[in-house]
Amino acid sequence: TEYLFFDLQNLTPGKPFPGFAAGSFVDMRGREIVLKASDLQTFVDNTRALIAEFVGRKMPGLPIDARKHDKGDAAGWITSVEPGELTDSGGAPVPAIFITADWTALGVDLIARKIQTNFSPTIDLEARRIVGGSLTNWPASVDRNGVPLFTAVELSQDADADPISGESAAENNEVDDMSEAKEVKEKAAPPVPEVPEGAVAEVLETIGADLQAVKNVADLSAAREMMLAQMKEVLTAEYQRIQAQAGTMLAEMMSAHRRRQEIAEFAQNVTGGQKFGRGLPVGYEEVETFLDGLNDKQRAAAESILGRTVEHGLMDYRELGHAHKMDLRPVPAEFTAGLRQALANGHTAQDYFDMAGLGDADNYDLTAFGGK
Repeated sequence: TEYLFFDLQNLTPGKPFPGFAAGSFVDMRGREIVLKASDLQTFVDNTRALIAEFVGRKMPGLPIDARKHDKGDAAGWITSVEPGELTDSGGAPVPAIFITADWTALGVDLIARKIQTNFSPTIDLEARRIVGGSLTNWPASVDRNGVPLFTAVELSQDADADPISGESAAENNEVDDMSEAKEVKEKAAPPVPEVPEGAVAEVLETIGADLQAVKNVADLSAAREMMLAQMKEVLTAEYQRIQAQAGTMLAEMMSAHRRRQEIAEFAQNVTGGQKFGRGLPVGYEEVETFLDGLNDKQRAAAESILGRTVEHGLMDYRELGHAHKMDLRPVPAEFTAGLRQALANGHTAQDYFDMAGLGDADNYDLTAFGGK
């Protein structure tokens, strides 16, 4: 009653989920990719052929990485693909490819506990096929409103089952607190079997008990009680040691999970443009990989430098002579009308420059607009 087990030989089937769609998006290397709706059937046919080839080589399907396309442990295996259609956050139809996968115990745990919720495909543009994918919380495919285009990945059966114990949510709801759980476990515990009297001596030798002392005890039931008391003491001490180790492991796992979440959020902020209106010219996964390889002190310093660079832009140090006068630039012609309108509406030049992405207004010659 104290231990839980996985059957690592079996895979858990999942519900079909949208994993690839027509449209334009930026891949993990920063390249803009445009996929037409007319291309999807070719991708479906070529992907089906690749799945058949993998299955023919005794593979479960096409691999789905647990995290970040790391080509590490498999969260699941793609077993089939079908053309279909989904709707974006504005209700517009989007042609897509729906994927069906079988999930490993690791994938079941990540999906059921909402540790990883979405799917990111790995595609071969030259061969025009899907070759695998990865679970992710930061899908690259978003609609025109910035909302993830794909719905979360789900398991096909017992979707609300606990991935460790196998109990359904209804069964778990019957036990609302630890005291009730303990009572249920005690009621379900099987009775301790009687030890055959002829085996007592052999068992005592195995656990290192004093055999001669036991032989002097006429009542074998008393010897049995003494043996069980010794075993209980040893097992209790071992159980307490395991609990202490489990607590330490849980704290380390939670700390590592928080660290990964913080790195992922920061990488999105400095590359995606949603927070500062501009971002680093690299993919967010490159920033994640870089920060993940640093210790906490180095990571804090790197995040401070990158964050300030993205938020405030680069400093312009062009200077003339020894007077350190700034080489003021003219306002680009395509922005002059907009600047005049912004000033007429009561905004400052810096307000307009921030909106237009021109940087610091002090670097420009504003004499023609009533300024320096």
